[in-house]
Amino acid sequence: MKRADHAVIDSLKGKYQGKRLFILGTGPSLLEADLGALASEYTFGVNFVMEVPGMFEPTFFGSSEQLGLIEILPAVAPSSLKFIAHTYDLTTFRTYKGQLDDWTWVYTHPSRYVESGDLAGFDDDLDWVGQSYSTVFTCALQLGIWMGFDPIYLVGCDNSGSHHAYDEEAVRAKYDVKSTVDVTKQEQRTQSLVRSASAAKQIMGEHGRSLWDTSPVGGLHIPRKQLSEVL
Repeated sequence: MKRADHAVIDSLKGKYQGKRLFILGTGPSLLEADLGALASEYTFGVNFVMEVPGMFEPTFFGSSEQLGLIEILPAVAPSSLKFIAHTYDLTTFRTYKGQLDDWTWVYTHPSRYVESGDLAGFDDDLDWVGQSYSTVFTCALQLGIWMGFDPIYLVGCDNSGSHHAYDEEAVRAKYDVKSTVDVTKQEQRTQSLVRSASAAKQIMGEHGRSLWDTSPVGGLHIPRKQLSEVL
């Protein structure tokens, strides 16, 4: 990591102690969330969330996309504090030259996994973020912990294998699983995210912090709350 990236991350440690954070995934249930109410909260959007109809500029933005980053960049909210979680420094790639100056790079260790208990943010140096197939867990959740947020709510993190909230078909299909990806691969990803969420919930609980799923699907199998009740 570059010294400037270390400086940004170090300056954020515990900065939002006791404040609540809403992590915005891109599952179809995000279409049913009260975006107007969420706009006044601390939020952490991921990947293509800015393409969701009616989306506001989140406080923080993160991506661990490699192939899709070039498409993500133009849509990212300019005022958001932006992070990239990767195993290498993307700022060295010519493709992204001049487009990542205001992004903070967070190194991703290739052999550490949230689902196995590696969760950054509790009295350790955040120079890596655990892998788990999802920017929600590889980037947003761990940075939220690092910054001191509690509780942390997951919004639109359906883990259902259905379409994204920015797909027109998602509006019609709702939560029907019509994935075109390899079934075995999708099942592995789904189970990995369940294990990651469970591990994160357990570790956060041990440190006196709480993680809640507000998705009506409940695909992460962790304690849930209705978003309307929280807001």
